[in-house]
Amino acid sequence: MDTDGLPNRSALEQAQEAIGSPLGDRGGYWKKAIQAYKANDKGTAYWYLGRVAHLLMDMSVPAHVHFDIHGLPWDDDAYEVFTAENLKNITQYSPGTYIRVVKELPNFPSYQPSTYDTDLTKLFFNLALTAKGYDSDDVNGTKSQRGKGKFRTARIPKGAEFGETPAVLRLERWETTLGWPTSRKEVLRQFADYDLIWEDCNDCERRIYFYDSFYSRINNTTDIVRVIYVGETHTPDDFGVGDLEEANGDVYEDILRHIYQPELQAMAIGYVAALYQLFWERTHPTQPAPQITSVGQVTGSNDRQWITLNGSGFTSSFSVTFRDVTNGTTYPAITDPGRLQYVSASQVKAFANVSANPATWAVKVTNPDNQSSNEYEFAVVAPAPAISSLNPNNAAAGGPGFSLTVYGGNFNLSSVVRWNGSDRPTTRVETSPGSELVSWLEASISSSDIAAAGTASVTT
Repeated sequence: MDTDGLPNRSALEQAQEAIGSPLGDRGGYWKKAIQAYKANDKGTAYWYLGRVAHLLMDMSVPAHVHFDIHGLPWDDDAYEVFTAENLKNITQYSPGTYIRVVKELPNFPSYQPSTYDTDLTKLFFNLALTAKGYDSDDVNGTKSQRGKGKFRTARIPKGAEFGETPAVLRLERWETTLGWPTSRKEVLRQFADYDLIWEDCNDCERRIYFYDSFYSRINNTTDIVRVIYVGETHTPDDFGVGDLEEANGDVYEDILRHIYQPELQAMAIGYVAALYQLFWERTHPTQPAPQITSVGQVTGSNDRQWITLNGSGFTSSFSVTFRDVTNGTTYPAITDPGRLQYVSASQVKAFANVSANPATWAVKVTNPDNQSSNEYEFAVVAPAPAISSLNPNNAAAGGPGFSLTVYGGNFNLSSVVRWNGSDRPTTRVETSPGSELVSWLEASISSSDIAAAGTASVTT
C-alpha cells in the first residue's frame, strides 16, 4: 500500500497523477500544489508541495528504489533508522547539497504520460537512479562503487589495517585441509570480488570489503582469503570465513555515517531545493521573449526620427539596439526613457538616427529580464531630394563649361545632378569628412550643355 492509500502506485505516479478512490481523489499532488498557489491558497499549496518533497526524498533511500520491504517491527531499514537518529549531521551547508540544475539532468528514457511535468519526472528519475547504485540491507546496489553487496555482506575485521604501508599487492582464495592452506583456487579481482575502502573520517581504517558475488562463493566453506603485501618482508595474512565481520542483514553503521549520509542525504537536500525552484518557475512564469515582426517605413534622414516596431512580448520598460548592416556598425542600446515609447505589448517606438543614405539596418528589443527579441532587418529608404537654389543660376549661351553648385535638402552620398534629365559628374560635399551628411552638390556642366540659348532643367 502506497502513501496515498492505493496499491501499486509509485512515488512518481503519486506526485504526478490524481486517481479516484473510495477515499476521494488521491495523488496528483504536484498539480494540486500549483493550482492552489495560483488560487492564492498558499497554505494548501505548500501542504501538497510538502507531500511531493517527501516522495522525492524517498528516492534517495536505496531500500525504496530497490523495493526492499522494510518498516516492519522486525525489519527496519538501517539507513532510514540511522538518518532519523542523526538527521542534523547534514545541513544545507554540507558538501553535496548544491541545487541541481534540472535542465542539465538526463531525460527520463521511458514513456511518461503527456500530462506529466517532464522536469519533475527528471528529478525523481535521476535521484532514484543514483540511490539504486547503493546497497540496501537486503538488496545489492547496481554500481560497484557503492553497491554489488560490498556494504551488506562481509569485510576484514577492524584492526587489520591496510594503509599505504604495507600496501596490498593482491588477494587470493585458498582451499584448506584441517585448517591449513593447501592449494590456491583463484586470485581475487578488485572492484569485482573485493574493494579497499577508506571512509572519509579521521579515525577510519582502510579495510577490505567483499562483493556479494565473491562472498556467496566462499560463505559456508572452509576456504580462506590470503592477503599478500608488497615487499618480501611482510608476511601474508589469512582470514577464514569465521574471521570476517559480517553485516548480519544491515549495511554497516560506519558506512552509513561516513558514506551514505554525506552522499545520499546531502544529495536529497539539493534535489528538494531544485524541486522548490521548479515550483517557483511553474507558479511564476517568466515573460516570453519579445518578438519583432515588422518595422514601420523608415526614410533616411540626417535627424532623429520615431521608428515604429511591431511584434509581441514588449514590456513598458525596454531598450532598443540598432545596427547598420550595410556598414557593419552596431550602436549603443537606447535606454533613455525620453527616446523610447511603449504603446502596447505589440508595439513600441524608438527615437533614433539612421543614415540619410539608402541602407539595410537591423533592430532588436531587450526586456528588463534580459530576454532579447530576434534581430529584425529593415530598409532605410532615401528621402526625396529638394533643390532650393543654384549657383550660378544662369550662364551665357555658347560660353565655356562651369561648375554648378546645387543647394537644397535630403542629399546623400548617392545623389546625382541631372541636366535636362541626364546625369552629370557630381561631387557631394559632406558637412564634415565621414559624416555621410551632404550639404550641397557640385556638378560639372560642359560647354555643349550651354551651346544654345534656352532654359535647362536641373534635378537630382
